[in-house]
Amino acid sequence: MNSKKYTKTLIAPAFVFTIIVILTVYWISKAPKRALEKQIIAMQGMPVNLHMENVLSIIGGIDSTYVPLHDKKLIVFVDSTSCTGCFIGKLIEYFDLNDTLKSKSAQLVVILDPKEDHRDDIIERLHHEKFPFWCIVDSIGEFIKKNPDIPDNLLLHTFTLDEDNKIILVGDPSRNQNIRHLLLKVIKE
Repeated sequence: MNSKKYTKTLIAPAFVFTIIVILTVYWISKAPKRALEKQIIAMQGMPVNLHMENVLSIIGGIDSTYVPLHDKKLIVFVDSTSCTGCFIGKLIEYFDLNDTLKSKSAQLVVILDPKEDHRDDIIERLHHEKFPFWCIVDSIGEFIKKNPDIPDNLLLHTFTLDEDNKIILVGDPSRNQNIRHLLLKVIKE
């Protein structure tokens, strides 16, 4: 009889302990998502400075001067921690999106911050590929210096700006259909 009482006494605390462990693991597993959500919320309405002087701006393979117009813009920022050359190979994914943006009087602006030893190759590829949207080569990190509140998280380096260059949407519409749908909705407004 003592053995049954002892077993019953252990079952309740073991059950409670198991529930606590499960809830803790669940809470910890959701922490990165909550942190990402907080960063996205913090970015909403954040002004972005696109006035950069020490950059090379290329459109259609031609060196030019980028002047931020009062249009909505999709900004794709590729920092020096990413493989810029790899990313350029994926820019074809933005062609249809660029056509859609242009038809709605919006712009696609790709800002590249390549590693110094890859800079010349990147510029040569941009001249050769003749992308029909703005590609800005920012070799000295001027964009991030002027916009220090942009998070380090690469998932947050693609965002849409309103006419006043304030962030209205965070996410890459070329990789996420929900973001693409939202982008089309906000550029219509």
